Amino acid sequence: MSNNTHIIIGDAHARPDISSRRFTWLGQFIVDYHKTNPTENITIIDMGDWEDMPSLSSYDKGTKSYEGRRYKRDLEAAWEARERFVSPILGYNNSQRRNKAKLFSPQMYALGGNHFEGRIKRAIECSPLLDGTIGVADGRHAEYGWDYVPFKEPLTIDGITYVHYWQANGTAQPIATGKYPGQVLLREKHCSTVVGHNHKLDIASSLAGDGRRMWGISAGCFLDPDQHEDYAGQNNKDWWKGILIIKDVKAGEIDGGIHIIPSNRLKEKYE
Repeated sequence: MSNNTHIIIGDAHARPDISSRRFTWLGQFIVDYHKTNPTENITIIDMGDWEDMPSLSSYDKGTKSYEGRRYKRDLEAAWEARERFVSPILGYNNSQRRNKAKLFSPQMYALGGNHFEGRIKRAIECSPLLDGTIGVADGRHAEYGWDYVPFKEPLTIDGITYVHYWQANGTAQPIATGKYPGQVLLREKHCSTVVGHNHKLDIASSLAGDGRRMWGISAGCFLDPDQHEDYAGQNNKDWWKGILIIKDVKAGEIDGGIHIIPSNRLKEKYE
């Protein structure tokens, strides 16, 4: 038993017109989980696109419109979400300090995604005058306790590689994962890996030649349980909303199982 636990937060897409209540639920859930499992070494991975950044979506279509107030509102929604998430942890640690007890200090990583870092880079490419005016630092990740990992840069923790999406060979585009992304990941990457981006939940496993079990995981998304995206149409039904917990992780193997926590379960318990 390794005692290493990973808590995986799929694409959260915080933005001004959607309630950020789910981030408070999640922060409290993680505190409660720690209280129940105090000896586990917890790592939290934000899979990217925590910041939705709709103000920059026009650049994806090749236009050059930019309005700074909307950009700031988008950031404020993402900052509020991170504040809501970390507040229960800070409150718990304040209580621990008063009692001279051990603090809860999970390692937290925020992966870059196409909605945040990708859109910022695209905006600067379209309008070079924005260079130095907007940037990834605007996410304030370190201020809220997160280590930022650049978009498309894989992060390997305990033998599992995390990335917002894997690129198709010879292109900048994501691998077409189709209906069964877990199996595609295993076939293409030959390692234990977790991705975000497509909002689908899928879990697959296979054995390597040396007998190690590899895992291909598509982590779904962390949207509000009542959220429906008109632009996605029928694709809404294919998305899974929630978080994943994988336990006893070592050398890419998951000995303690994969635990699926839907957003609506968090709502029922913490709203």
